[in-house]
This record gives sequence, structure tokens and C-alpha cells, in this order.
Amino acid sequence: MPPKKREQSNYNAPLFNSMENSFIILSSWYGEHRALHFLSTLMSKNLGIVYKNAGAKDLSGPEGFKKYVIGTDSSMGIKSTFSVLGPEKFSYKLYTDIFPNLKGLVDPQKLDETFVKYKVHFFFGPEWSYSATKHIWKGDECTSYIIRKKRV
Repeated sequence: MPPKKREQSNYNAPLFNSMENSFIILSSWYGEHRALHFLSTLMSKNLGIVYKNAGAKDLSGPEGFKKYVIGTDSSMGIKSTFSVLGPEKFSYKLYTDIFPNLKGLVDPQKLDETFVKYKVHFFFGPEWSYSATKHIWKGDECTSYIIRKKRV
């Protein structure tokens, strides 16, 4: 059962604070677009190394996502869940606001794109997408993403 209360104190705040500070500095120097691109590149590189070193290349799809994304989140102190909603529909929920100091400085969808898109593409492939249905920054208890196969 997912946690009812958001807890920020247990997650790896120093790591995420450094990413927040990098975004803020780069945004002031070069603009939001370049800062978002940098953060996306940084997250992709870091997550790719973490997932590959953990053996994720051998397990994709929902099983890989659940094992490696939820497992990595947990090891970082991030509370998250993954649920199967159907054969081509899944739910990924974050109960920890990993970038609380960026609230009000950047659109939450743009920020989410810097890390959720990579996770979805790594485990499901480019023919899959996600959409946010709830967001902590909007007062919701969690940030909720629906992952589904793109319709052709």
C-alpha cells in the first residue's frame, strides 16, 4: 500500500539539490531550454549507468521497470510504486518530490520530461509514452504517470 504522507527527509537530498542548483545556474546563464536539455542529458547518463550496472539490459518491459526503477528509487529514499493497469497500460507514482526547490521556477511537465521519458524509453522502448495525471506541485498526494503504448 502506498504511503499516505509525503516524506522528504529520507531521500538523497544532496544529490538532487546539486541537480536543482545546476539547473538554476544554467537557466540563469543560458535559459530554461538549455538548462532542461542539460538536466535531461545528465539524468539519462546517470540513470543509464545505474540501470546497466544493475543488470537491467537483461530485463525490460514492466518487469524491468518495476525491478530497476522502483528498486533504484527505493535505494535513493524515493517512495514510488508501479502497477499494471492492463496489457499495455501501467501506473508509475512518485510520493517524493525529488526537486522541491524548483517548484515555481519551471513547468512540472518540462521537468518531468528530463527523467521520466528516459525511464519509459529504456524499459519499454520509443513506441511507449507517458502522461502525468496528478502532480505533487499541484497539491496532489503524489505525481502519477500513466505509461502506455503509443497508438499508431
